[in-house]
Amino acid sequence: MARKFGVEIEAVNCDRRIIGAALNHAGISATVEGYNHQTRNHWKVVTDASVANGFEVVSPILEGDVGLDDLVAVAKVIEQCGATVNKSCGLHVHVDARDLTLPQMKRICKMWVKYEGCFDSIQPASRRNNHYCDGIAKKFVSFEQAFKSIEKCETVRELRQVMNSDGRFGNGYTSRYHKLNLESLVRHGTIEFRQHAGTVDATKIANWVKLVTSFVECAVSAKSIKITGTGNLESFLKVVTEPAVKKFYRERAKKFEGVVA
Repeated sequence: MARKFGVEIEAVNCDRRIIGAALNHAGISATVEGYNHQTRNHWKVVTDASVANGFEVVSPILEGDVGLDDLVAVAKVIEQCGATVNKSCGLHVHVDARDLTLPQMKRICKMWVKYEGCFDSIQPASRRNNHYCDGIAKKFVSFEQAFKSIEKCETVRELRQVMNSDGRFGNGYTSRYHKLNLESLVRHGTIEFRQHAGTVDATKIANWVKLVTSFVECAVSAKSIKITGTGNLESFLKVVTEPAVKKFYRERAKKFEGVVA
């Protein structure tokens, strides 16, 4: 994975100080802090108002296999501490987008709309229609309209308005509470994938990072995004090259088949 990333793991049932101490004991630099949006050079364990009696473990900027190994090690420590998740928890992954052009961002957005149904198929019902990770495809009457609306955008701000408009907060407002969040472009220079259900399982976390970083790279390198193949899981899984990751998500889709949001 060439593209840098960052991860936020929401969990419950463990004191933040215990998590922080356990991470440091395992040789992973971590601090226990109040809620903040500051990117650190170390892991931080913070409060999270969206998770009752919970906490959030936030990574520094990670990169490549070394970053993925660090992430797996952290997840294992969190799980060993006895932390669990509930339906209020989520797993958020930020993917570095500081180098992306407007046409590349448009392709990412088109690809998201095209495959949002596939992302839904590998997530439980609680993450398909959720206040903190609202859907985007439903904003449009058709895929054709979505593609035209995205293509018409002349700035990232306009693109953000198309993808992250949020009438829940008032007419003309945008919010980060979407499955694909472009609000983070302004604050962090990242695209945030917010849909994954809360988990402290290292394999689930690692595979999700591999999927979304590969998704971004696939859209960036594509010449264009076509509507053909919309909603097709096998077409969607072409974004990843590792057979084990493909197999993992085929099994996830089968597990949640027939689940209604």
